[in-house]
Amino acid sequence: MDAEAAEAASLGAGERSRPAVLDLGLAFEQATIGMALLAADGQFLRMNRPMCALLGGQDAEELGHAVARAVRADPPRFEVEHRHQRPDGTVVELRLDVTVLHDRDGGQLGYLTQAQDVTERNAVTRKLKTNDAWMRSLIDNAPVVMSVYDLDGKCTFSAGRAFDRVGISSEERVGRTYAELRGDIAEATKDFERLLAGEVISAKREITPKSPDGQTIFDVHYGPLPAEVDGEGVAGVISVAVDITDLELAERGRRQLLHQLITAQENEQRRLAGNLHDDAIQALTAARMHLSVLSMAIARLGVDADPELREAARQVGENLEHGVNAARTFLFDMRPPLLDQEGLAPALGQQLDKLGERTGCATEFDWLVEQRLDQDLEVLVFRVVQEALANVAKHASAKLVELRGRRDGSALEVEVTDDGVGFDQAQARGRAMADGHLGLRSMEERVAAGDGELRIDTAPGFGTTVHVRMPVPGWGA
Repeated sequence: MDAEAAEAASLGAGERSRPAVLDLGLAFEQATIGMALLAADGQFLRMNRPMCALLGGQDAEELGHAVARAVRADPPRFEVEHRHQRPDGTVVELRLDVTVLHDRDGGQLGYLTQAQDVTERNAVTRKLKTNDAWMRSLIDNAPVVMSVYDLDGKCTFSAGRAFDRVGISSEERVGRTYAELRGDIAEATKDFERLLAGEVISAKREITPKSPDGQTIFDVHYGPLPAEVDGEGVAGVISVAVDITDLELAERGRRQLLHQLITAQENEQRRLAGNLHDDAIQALTAARMHLSVLSMAIARLGVDADPELREAARQVGENLEHGVNAARTFLFDMRPPLLDQEGLAPALGQQLDKLGERTGCATEFDWLVEQRLDQDLEVLVFRVVQEALANVAKHASAKLVELRGRRDGSALEVEVTDDGVGFDQAQARGRAMADGHLGLRSMEERVAAGDGELRIDTAPGFGTTVHVRMPVPGWGA
């Protein structure tokens, strides 16, 4: 290429380069983020409007020095975070993306700095870190253990001091699987699949301490861990275990004392029933027999007998008959022989028949449990149902009363339903407390003594259903 062509090419290249230079200047001035040119010593050479706005309209000498101090070697690019106080006193936090500028010989000319306002982002980050620290402190010092499991069932996070009593640290839990930590591998695997499908599971679990002494009980709640806050999908499982050892042992002690009290009451009723049968009823029966002999003697006297004496003998006979019947009814209610001899079902059926005879209502008995239960459990259920039937007789004005019993897994379910007037439970409890009639309270305490559940469904004008659910030892689910 000759000199003229080379010169023309050079001029052409120069002409073509001018729009590029012009565009670079416009990009600097019209950029939406703060930009500045700094000398090698950190002095501001030029800044655009967004940078001026960020700095509050001043040349920030300390910011330039911060950029210069950040250069430890000769990197082509680096970042600096800087807190800058504006003239009006407000503080802005800047993230500076700095590019080192060099001349053709590699000498350092200065810096091209791009600035972003990260004040709000940093404030949110600090708040999140603070909240995270608070939460971790709360978990670490509370009698709970919070654990997170990934989709494969591996524990990825665990914190809390609840397991201190059993000698298992959080560090020992991380890395182990849900099924391994649960212990019951097959059942735990099924539960984990249910959790990943979106179910929530709660259970009481007893963990054997490393030390053979003591007993530790936890109330554990498992639930799916959402993949996103507002999205769908599951990222794993979260569990929260609460140490309820002291509370549970106290409750067990309370139930044991209540059970002992109920047993003592039954024993006392059995003793009183025996005394009533052997003493009072026998004496009344003997008196009735003697009166019968006297009545026969009066009859032989014929017309010579005093009419008033005849009438007195008749009234005494009626009173004795009523007394014997009342004593036998009382004896039956106190301890029906069928309960000891044949079991719960015949005794309840007899109670229902007696209710029908006394009130004239229709009755239906449906009992689907064939085997006999533990004697204490039979007595407990009998007393609860007996109280329910007594309430029907006193208050319900029912035309139909149904008594049903069935097995549901490991529990016995019994229902007493009437079509009577129903009642307001809150008002009934208030009246009972005021009058000292604690039938409902007695039912609740007896059911609680057997670790069962009592539910009463009723409303004025809609009848009443008493639902009792009692766990039965030896019945598998």
